Amino acid sequence: MIIGITGGIGSGKSYICNLIKNKYNLFYLNTDIIIQNEIMFYDEVVKNIVNKFGEDSYIDNKINKVKFNNILYNDKNLYQINDIIINPLINYIKKLNETHSNLLVESSIILNTELYDIIDVKILVKSNIDDRIKRLLIRYNNDINLVFSKIKSQSFNEKLVTFVLINDDKINEGIEKIIEKINI
Repeated sequence: MIIGITGGIGSGKSYICNLIKNKYNLFYLNTDIIIQNEIMFYDEVVKNIVNKFGEDSYIDNKINKVKFNNILYNDKNLYQINDIIINPLINYIKKLNETHSNLLVESSIILNTELYDIIDVKILVKSNIDDRIKRLLIRYNNDINLVFSKIKSQSFNEKLVTFVLINDDKINEGIEKIIEKINI
């Protein structure tokens, strides 16, 4: 079974994934990390990124993070990047699922890419907007414009998920109820 955790930036997806993986001993995969450290360096992906966004997308065989921070939160660019990385990402997850019967996948793009089709249980994490802003201001050195552009660039349709999980002081109870329902 592939369990997908999704939600807006700063909602607490990683925190919740850590709670779940530690308590239920699930193999955990953060797609952002896999994309940044592996998939963005697949030959075909590099070729497509450079063709679409320019030679300066990579500097000294590393992702040009300044460039990508500027382009990632533009809808048109985001969809183009997702189109380039989604098939390699899906193949990566499917291969892992061959050796792990229960896989916990954290990704903000589950609901708006083909990743949706391979995730068995989709859990949307929601959090109070003030808490999200506080977390993001710390993460992004108080760059309020960057924080709001990242928040604004994401939307999630609750009708597409199996469960909505509120990240508040009752989070452990919410996790237990969901795990009990999906019976892992």
